[in-house]
Amino acid sequence: MSSINTAAARAGLFLGIANERIAILPANYPGSLHETLKQFDTIVLMKVHKAFSSVKKTLSDMDLLEKAVYIVKAGMKDERFFIP
Repeated sequence: MSSINTAAARAGLFLGIANERIAILPANYPGSLHETLKQFDTIVLMKVHKAFSSVKKTLSDMDLLEKAVYIVKAGMKDERFFIP
């Protein structure tokens, strides 16, 4: 199973249902995270560690922080799961 699917399963979340729009992007994607969050129902950000502060601020500014889940090393022995 991919890390994306593993992370969703661990969090007990669906990535998308029916016509929901999903985006899977590197956390350092050059586009605007704010705009991407407005355009998609579910956003999966990969390799968030280095951009964590910026991502967390954007989520907080948009009142989305309570909907976020942060999983480190999904599916590995040293997996860590956080809900900010």
